Amino acid sequence: MTNLAARDSHFKVLAEHSLVGIYAIRGNQFLYVNQPLANIFGYTREELIASVKPLDLVSEQDRHRVGQSITDRMEGSAQTVHHTWHGIRKDGKTVVVESYGARIDWQGAPAVMGTLLDVTDRTLAHEEAARAAREWEATFEATNDSIWIMDLDHKVLRANKTTEALFGLEVEKFVGTRCFETVHGMKTSHPNCPFEECVKSGRRATREMGVGEKWFETTCDPILDRSGSVVGVVHITTNITERKRAENKVRESEQRYRMLVEESPDGIGIFQDCKLVFINSGAVRALGYQSKEAMLGLKVEQLIHPNDLKDALDRVRRRLSGETGMYPAEVRYLRADESHVPVEVVLTPIMFGGKPAVQFIARDMSARKHAEEERKKLQLQLHQAQKMESVGRLAGGVAHDFNNMLQVILSYVSLALQDIPADSPILRYLSEIEKAATRAAALTRQLVTFARKQTIRPIVLDMNEAIQGTLNMLSRLIGEDIELAWVPGQNLWHVKIDPAQLDQLVANLVVNARDAIEGPGKLTIETTNVVLDEPYAAAHAECIPGEHVLLAISDTGCGMDKETMSHLFEPFFTTKEKGKGSGLGLSIVHGIVKQNGGFINVYSELGKGTTFKIYLPRAHGDPKTPPQPKHYHLPRGNETVLIVEDEPQILDTCKRILSEYGYSVLTARTPSDALDLVRDYKGPIHLLITDVVMPGMNGKELEQKLVQMCPGLRTLFMSGYTENAIAHNSVLEPKIAFLNKPFSASELIDKTREVLSKPTGT
Repeated sequence: MTNLAARDSHFKVLAEHSLVGIYAIRGNQFLYVNQPLANIFGYTREELIASVKPLDLVSEQDRHRVGQSITDRMEGSAQTVHHTWHGIRKDGKTVVVESYGARIDWQGAPAVMGTLLDVTDRTLAHEEAARAAREWEATFEATNDSIWIMDLDHKVLRANKTTEALFGLEVEKFVGTRCFETVHGMKTSHPNCPFEECVKSGRRATREMGVGEKWFETTCDPILDRSGSVVGVVHITTNITERKRAENKVRESEQRYRMLVEESPDGIGIFQDCKLVFINSGAVRALGYQSKEAMLGLKVEQLIHPNDLKDALDRVRRRLSGETGMYPAEVRYLRADESHVPVEVVLTPIMFGGKPAVQFIARDMSARKHAEEERKKLQLQLHQAQKMESVGRLAGGVAHDFNNMLQVILSYVSLALQDIPADSPILRYLSEIEKAATRAAALTRQLVTFARKQTIRPIVLDMNEAIQGTLNMLSRLIGEDIELAWVPGQNLWHVKIDPAQLDQLVANLVVNARDAIEGPGKLTIETTNVVLDEPYAAAHAECIPGEHVLLAISDTGCGMDKETMSHLFEPFFTTKEKGKGSGLGLSIVHGIVKQNGGFINVYSELGKGTTFKIYLPRAHGDPKTPPQPKHYHLPRGNETVLIVEDEPQILDTCKRILSEYGYSVLTARTPSDALDLVRDYKGPIHLLITDVVMPGMNGKELEQKLVQMCPGLRTLFMSGYTENAIAHNSVLEPKIAFLNKPFSASELIDKTREVLSKPTGT
């Protein structure tokens, strides 16, 4: 007893004087806390032991994980745990704590004892450092200058993407080479490069040098170690070709002035005492006169439109009085036939014949005004395309993690439903959870479709035949008040698209058209062959010239204004009443068309209806019959299956499902664990089921390694977002077996049996 008391005394001294929080809990009740732990959460020790439950201190996002950890240690399935979680102080503020814990015997019964360390400041510091690193990386890649990081042997250690545009060098091939060998084709440093001067002096050095027909300004800054020694160089290159050309033009201007003035397409002349005393040939031609002599001596009012005359004379007066900083002005000049032409005029005060005068340079703006209107139109199209691409990347980026979470929910609900009696009140709650998760999965699939990241199996097909097969369904969809007109094109070319995508595309557009028609109306679906030329492509930002199949869907509905059309394909944008539209229909249409290499034009006018024109590139080859869905009972099996998945809940539920249907199941959390397991496993492994996107190694790379170890091994990939591991531009590679997350238990069992039943190599 004396020794036991001594140990308790020692423990108390250590715990009370510790700099970290120390606790002992059983179930969800504190048995002991020291003062540092109470300080972390802002309670007194007495409050924590008497009235605060341990899990009340854990944030909602981490509560299940921490609670499970406590349970695992109490039940003996885990001995020690080290993890980080978010805690909630008494004042409501959040703290980040690092926890170490283990199972112990406390007063003759199991308990969990551990330490807590407040790492809030450290976590914030790490986040700030990561943010600064991202900002530096973004700046490095976004600058218009080419930047290289080099060692003292002229070897390029890193280069930004501008290098490719400036020098035509692929960054991946450029890095690791000596710059003078790759850029200049020389065996030694370029004689005009400031690299050597920078290294020798330890200071910035700048030079200008010519490379081919281009000129560059190169600046080298030293990279110093802590002792001040030069250990590398930051090499920055700016394209100054335009500046050098401008300098050359200035030097040549005096010799060429007379020739340039005479041959200039702009009108150049001189007014003195409000009369024209000099004019060039370009102005004579532009204003429709027969000769210079016919124009010389004309007064200002004879050359300028009466409505612009007052302002024009005022500008001339101000110029002659010495005013500077005047911008070009738009003026209408009168032609010989009394018509007028818009010009942009620059006035310059000069001395002519020893007397003050004003020189003008007038540029015909007719073509430019037309071009500006076209450019504004193209800029709007480009802005819309860029905006949609950005939103698409965001939608695709969240799909992987979100589908994993939905997979966990659906799998656990499926397992729970198997064990719940039919008369249990819990059954209804689980069913509602399953319905909500299924709706969330459908929403995620729509977002992924919009982002053009869903996996597809396109085939060559006859669009007329495919649409013809859906007309009955479409007629029921739009109702009896709307007339459906089908106008198939003759000798229609083929397209390459996933049949399900084509059905989805047509259905979404038809539903959208139906909703735009109030009362009776007409909806027309037509197809035809079109060849788009270069001028058409130049006027339409997303168009690629060539042979296309046009699908046009028109309605006699309410139409749209320009503001509505500018947001048309944005996800969640809708003009429908709340609850009558998700705003994803047209976003999905846009995603499908873009994923298949096509583009969309929309024509609409308020009160007159709307036409969607979809252009899909022509495909060559014979059309194929869309694959028919196969129906299986839930078959059992006795083969050995290896599941590799970095989400533990998904791994656990997949193992349970397949085990219940007779399979021997091996599991691994990481590709490296899987390789170790197969290396040590003595029996045969018939099927690999692997996630596609995993840290360290993707599923395709893992399959390639395992096939070498287990010849004849079949593979079933699963993922909610494949990136490009097993699909190129989201098109599945031939013979790939794929299961899209989230999937049901029956889908997993069916697909497993399907893959195992196929002959090897198919």
